[in-house]
Amino acid sequence: MVRCLHCGQEYLSSQIVWCDGFWSCPVEGCGGAGYQFDIHPLDSSLWCGDEDEDEDDDEDYDEDDDEDDDDGVEPLFGGSPSNN
Repeated sequence: MVRCLHCGQEYLSSQIVWCDGFWSCPVEGCGGAGYQFDIHPLDSSLWCGDEDEDEDDDEDYDEDDDEDDDDGVEPLFGGSPSNN
């Protein structure tokens, strides 16, 4: 069984059609094309939520950390002029 990223439909992999040089989704009106690109097996980590994937790294990001960094580089615009 496979699932299409575009339409979300699940179907047998034998139903995928060869069209214009790509394996394409057989659902009428769907633009999903490319096995392992738009069409993935159901047991793929894409659907299963593989624990090794770092999908939630954004939660650890804190914008305030960037503001406090003083790396010696002055901003191009909106910063104070240097004392040279």
